[in-house]
Amino acid sequence: MSAALPLRAAALREQLETLDAMGSNVQETALLTDLRRELAEDVEELERSLVQSRVLAKAGVVTETPASLSAARARAAALRDKFVQDPRSGTLKVGKSWTTLTRDLVAAATELAKDAKVAWKAYRGVIFTGDAPAVVRSRIAGTDQNNSALTRYESKHQAFRMAFETMPSSTAEIVAVLQLASDLKTIAGEFDFAVPDDVKKFLEAVQARGAALTLLTPGVIAWLKDNDAFDSYRIVAA
Repeated sequence: MSAALPLRAAALREQLETLDAMGSNVQETALLTDLRRELAEDVEELERSLVQSRVLAKAGVVTETPASLSAARARAAALRDKFVQDPRSGTLKVGKSWTTLTRDLVAAATELAKDAKVAWKAYRGVIFTGDAPAVVRSRIAGTDQNNSALTRYESKHQAFRMAFETMPSSTAEIVAVLQLASDLKTIAGEFDFAVPDDVKKFLEAVQARGAALTLLTPGVIAWLKDNDAFDSYRIVAA
């Protein structure tokens, strides 16, 4: 009986050590799960912003790459390498690397989304430079042809304007917007502007593709000022 006691004690100690190890593993697993969940939320938000940027890029709408994105990528790679060497939750939490990583991820997602919105808004002026329906109405003769064209123009213009109130989620949506711009240019070509010839040429060019500076004659400038429209136009590089 006494000889068996040390064996039983040793076996009990081994069992206790196993239970202790299991408890440590459970705790470590819980810590890693929490970190994974925390990281996943930030990564998902960043991925949404990256997808949006890629959708715009496919259509030729270029967005800026924020410095925080490059910083986040570099920090994530460094943490990954450390974790491979020592796969413990404590490895990830040493110093401020983890906190800085999550901060950079949030900043990158926010900046990407902001830059995408700015680029998308600016794209409107790239694909169509025509005037709002109310402005067109004040400059055209009230003929049946003009009224019919204006009705169609108003409908297309409203859809075109609304398209830029939200971000496109696919290339197909951008293609649809490009078609609206094309339709607006076509309809604008039907307008008969009841204005002097040089002003008519200028307004038609604005509606179609943008007017060259050579069309901005002294007579056009005077007409625009007389009609409180001069400040409505901006010179942009072609």
